[in-house]
Amino acid sequence: MRQINEPAAHLNPCFTFDGEDFFLKCAKVFGKDRGPCDELLRSMGFPGAIRDDAGQSLAFPVRFARMVAGAGFEVAISTNVLEKRDGGKFIRELDIEPL
Repeated sequence: MRQINEPAAHLNPCFTFDGEDFFLKCAKVFGKDRGPCDELLRSMGFPGAIRDDAGQSLAFPVRFARMVAGAGFEVAISTNVLEKRDGGKFIRELDIEPL
């Protein structure tokens, strides 16, 4: 896992390489919390959250997870792996657990 995921540690600022289990991690909120959480993240200096309208989620760096949860949002931690296929690189979610 380390050989696959560590090179992807800087592909997107929302994802963090976890040096303990070697997966790529991000935090997420869902549904109606997406807009207000995005505003909170911007006020904290992070304008680059990933909005997924199809999945009804907003992804952001794990380092903001506790602050966002402390503001009253339900936060989950997403575990991901880098996949190479069709000549491209894709981040695939493997698991998601409540914070």
